[in-house]
Amino acid sequence: MKKSIRNATWLPNVAPQNVLIGCGFFVIFCIGGAVVLTIYQPSLGISWTPTSSHRGLIINKIHNDIEMLKSGDRIVTFGKQGDIPIRLRNEMIVTDPDLYASYEDYNRFFSYQRTVMEVLKQPFIELGKQNRQKVILTPYDRRNLSELPLTFWVYNVSGAICLIIGVGVWCYRRGETSSRLLATAGFGFFIGTVCLSVYSARELAMDAELFRTLANINHFFMCLFPYSLLLLFWYYPIRLGNTFVVCATYFIMILFWLNITLQWIEFPFHAFYVPTFVIPYSVALPLSVIQLKKTAKLPVERAALKWFLLSILVSLGITTPLLLLPALHEISLEFPLWAATLLVLIMFSGLALGVLRYNLFQLERWWYLGWLWFGSYMLIFAIDILLIRTLQISPKEAIVFAILVVLWIYFPLRRWLWNRWINPPEYLLQTHLPKLIDLLFSSSSSRFLQHQWGNLLQQIFSPLSIRLRNTRQESISVTKNGQVMRVPTVSGNNIYELSYNKKGTKLFGHQDQKLAQFIFTIARESIRLKQAHEQSTTAERDRIMRDLHDDVSGKLLHLIHSADSEHQAQLARSALKSLRETIYISIYGSEKPLEEILADWRAELNERLETGMAKLIWNQPTESKTIYLTPRQHINCGRILFEAVSNILNHTEASEIFIMFYAKETKDTDHEFFVLVRDNGKDSDMSAWVAGVGLNNMRTRAAELNGTIRWIRNSEKPTTASTGVTVEFHFPARKIPLEPSAALISGDDDLKGGT
Repeated sequence: MKKSIRNATWLPNVAPQNVLIGCGFFVIFCIGGAVVLTIYQPSLGISWTPTSSHRGLIINKIHNDIEMLKSGDRIVTFGKQGDIPIRLRNEMIVTDPDLYASYEDYNRFFSYQRTVMEVLKQPFIELGKQNRQKVILTPYDRRNLSELPLTFWVYNVSGAICLIIGVGVWCYRRGETSSRLLATAGFGFFIGTVCLSVYSARELAMDAELFRTLANINHFFMCLFPYSLLLLFWYYPIRLGNTFVVCATYFIMILFWLNITLQWIEFPFHAFYVPTFVIPYSVALPLSVIQLKKTAKLPVERAALKWFLLSILVSLGITTPLLLLPALHEISLEFPLWAATLLVLIMFSGLALGVLRYNLFQLERWWYLGWLWFGSYMLIFAIDILLIRTLQISPKEAIVFAILVVLWIYFPLRRWLWNRWINPPEYLLQTHLPKLIDLLFSSSSSRFLQHQWGNLLQQIFSPLSIRLRNTRQESISVTKNGQVMRVPTVSGNNIYELSYNKKGTKLFGHQDQKLAQFIFTIARESIRLKQAHEQSTTAERDRIMRDLHDDVSGKLLHLIHSADSEHQAQLARSALKSLRETIYISIYGSEKPLEEILADWRAELNERLETGMAKLIWNQPTESKTIYLTPRQHINCGRILFEAVSNILNHTEASEIFIMFYAKETKDTDHEFFVLVRDNGKDSDMSAWVAGVGLNNMRTRAAELNGTIRWIRNSEKPTTASTGVTVEFHFPARKIPLEPSAALISGDDDLKGGT
């Protein structure tokens, strides 16, 4: 923000809030001038509507009681008492003379306005009703404020909002050409609508010279509006060329305006709308295609551009054809200009929402905060004026009432808007606490928690990419204009680089940085506590296990060597093995890579089968480095495996033992780990099996791991062996990412596509 203001050339030393307040007073001054010009016009106190037969006008509303006239009467003539009357036509109350497609019709309209205005200046006017009845009226010198039509306020309020949005963007990004162009477009649209509101609110006619002057001013600023938007496509989101294009475009715009004003050349189809709207819209379309191609590999800029195109091209694309169609097909139906004004207001409102969703023009949420405060000031002022003018309340009472209205209505509404649009639940810590708590309490070790830190960042921020870099950093930072956020690992040795927030639809901002800092602090403290707990637990386990090893193990070894029979020696060996496994589980309380476990199992089985009793065929998964087993899974799975092999050797006379391990991803767990043990031995009737201690132990150990075990005859299922039995056992297991050192990217490797 400071950089943009320092590089600005327009009001560089004025605070944004003061700029908005000054803009608000400028809006009030312009609308006040429009009100004065509108009410100080000759008036009959009648509102008119056109007729379908184009003969006369119908009285819509009578603002003052007039004898012999009522709403719904058709007036066909109008003139000075005693003179030849003028026939009333629908053209008399046309909203904007620009609706005429040719200069001839445009000039005829103003000639008609002069004639009608001369009649309105007379002290008495004679109206002729459809039934030939005459009514004599005296014109009023001015109109009441309440007589102004609703469309007058629609034009002014819509234009004012567009101006304030444009100025609001510019005052926070004064050094950007794109923000200046948006402010210029808003300014042009506002001045154009102010002029339009004056002559569109006339009753029957207004001073022809003032009318024409306002129309010429309207032409200039309504040209400034679309051509400034056209230049936006030249500069935003990627600059396509130098500033010469800006000068050339505005020069052409001025030539078009002079052509309309002096009526040099009449454009085909429509003398006014073609140079004002059709030409800039037609040029904006290919420029938008070029911008789409330029941003093909820049997801954030492309998402912002799509919203930008949706806001501008759709609203103007609807408005321009609807303005041209009546003239092209010679239809007398007039497209309501207030509807076109509201479409432009929707366009500017879309740009304002784009600031929040896509960070258009690199504006943050504090832009909205400034707007909300400005809104409270202007609302108090508006309510104050409204109460004084309409209810005749004293200024002191009015200001108190206005403040109460703001306190009771506006501030709760502002709070709701803040929570709904500016500080949504996704930035609240409590929204992500369940994920964080699940990570902290489901992690069996600090090592596993460190591995899962990157997955948690992925879930919360949903970046397009996340990279682990070999760079140390203590705090969280946002770089590359919000495209990248750098978050340290919980160990502090590396950093994660998150690129393009929310799948490229948003940029990283202050709230994202703050949320990441909260989560990082909690995770790091949890790591510290878990490591301290592990260290104290390990120390106590070591002491107990040393005592068991030195005392119990020694006695078991003595029993093995001094046993009277081989059976007693085998029982002692089994007890010693169980003791060693218990010691292993107690000392090594964390997960162990499957690759190391499989290597131990394979070595032990090769040793058991080295006598040539059966050939071992081994098949293990390639991802065994990333699958980890807990000590309990390690022991139970190993005992099931060795029990299955023992059964094969003791009962099947098999010549081959095929062992395969593989993993499948599941919804509820990280992975389901499968173990297959198949032999080609003699067939047996499994229904006649009597479950002994071995089979029951296998089932019990499988159940302890929340797993499943079953036996399948190879003859009943297509396998490589036509005889024998297959033991299939599976249970849920974790998959942990590679160690950081295996996924590191050099700290000097910059991200592609940054600006």
